[in-house]
Amino acid sequence: MSFSALIDKLSALVSKSYVFAAFIPVLVFAFVNGALLWFHSRGFHRWASGELSHPSGFGLASIAVGLVVAAYMLASVNTFLREVLEGKHLLFDGLRSYLLASQQRQLNDVWERYTTARNNQLDVSGSIPKWRDELSEAAFKGIQGHPGVNTYGPDHDVARDVQALARKLAAAQTVGFAEVNKMVREFVGVLESNDENLKRATDGTSSQLQADRFYLLELFDRVKNDLVAEEDRLLMERQFRFGFTAEPTALGNITSSVYAWAMIRYSMNISAFWSRLQPGLQAEANFYTVLQESKVQVDFLVACCWLTAMTWLAWMVALVFLPTSLEVWLGLTLVGPLLVYFFYRLAVTSYAAFSDVMRTSVDLYRFSVLRAMHIPLPKGLREERRIWRTLQNLTVFGQDDVELSYAEEQSKASKS
Repeated sequence: MSFSALIDKLSALVSKSYVFAAFIPVLVFAFVNGALLWFHSRGFHRWASGELSHPSGFGLASIAVGLVVAAYMLASVNTFLREVLEGKHLLFDGLRSYLLASQQRQLNDVWERYTTARNNQLDVSGSIPKWRDELSEAAFKGIQGHPGVNTYGPDHDVARDVQALARKLAAAQTVGFAEVNKMVREFVGVLESNDENLKRATDGTSSQLQADRFYLLELFDRVKNDLVAEEDRLLMERQFRFGFTAEPTALGNITSSVYAWAMIRYSMNISAFWSRLQPGLQAEANFYTVLQESKVQVDFLVACCWLTAMTWLAWMVALVFLPTSLEVWLGLTLVGPLLVYFFYRLAVTSYAAFSDVMRTSVDLYRFSVLRAMHIPLPKGLREERRIWRTLQNLTVFGQDDVELSYAEEQSKASKS
């Protein structure tokens, strides 16, 4: 039986989540460990050679059952393993504090860069009309006060600064308010002491001073647009990477960001209502398939991360006692952590995509929870937030003094 046929039969018997998130990772890592044993264990080499030359039904059945059971055990603990990667269930408070401090620094850095970009954008946007007027007035003063005088040229320091600013924008580097304001102050001084209307003696075209003034006016809008884009990008990074506070790991921060997102927008405790949202999602087969496939990708990468870590640790210890070369042991010691980190970063990226699907689920199908609980749909956002807070007080905190109305059941006659 081919491997693809085996996968098809397994898919018909069990869920896709089990096959792709548990069985395939176990199968792959069983093969990897078997290959390592083949080269380092004579006993395993003799047994495997015998099985390959004269396969026995009992041996193959034992291997198959072992793989299936191992995959089922992995699927059973996958949620726990993911939560450990999120920073939960850590055994040592010192490790948690160290990881938390690292993530807090990253959160502070993102927030500081966002605040800087926002302030720069506001300052630049508010100053552009003033800068335009100042440059126009300075040009008029220069024309009236110094007719026929123009010492501005390509070698002028201010001309070099204008070109440097343009190159910086072309290289997608951030230009802040202070840098542009300094440029305007320098250019105003040059304009006031020169006649920008003086034509070039060579070809009679407009002076470079006038051309650079018009060019600087264009750069104002480019600086503003870049700062708006930078502000939006950092705000999205802040909202989608972190929650209200930092968690010990990047994976935990993404989980917290979904909770914070639903709470800020709708006052909805997604931890309490996510399971109640499932029936409404399952009714939309196409969207629910996308959600499930995204979750399978996360579980697959989490499983690969942990299986890689266990393989690396086990073989680091085993090769101390098994005959091997120093090069092989050092190679495993160095490559192992890199592979663990590689799968972890892939899991973080995949989980970010899954969290975005979760946000979409809340946006599109949150009212299915209210319909299922016979709660009248709100007429506005303010009323909706009040309903979710009331439901949280009832379902999470068990308060009995909440005010909640139910929708009236429509009879079949009235519906028809």
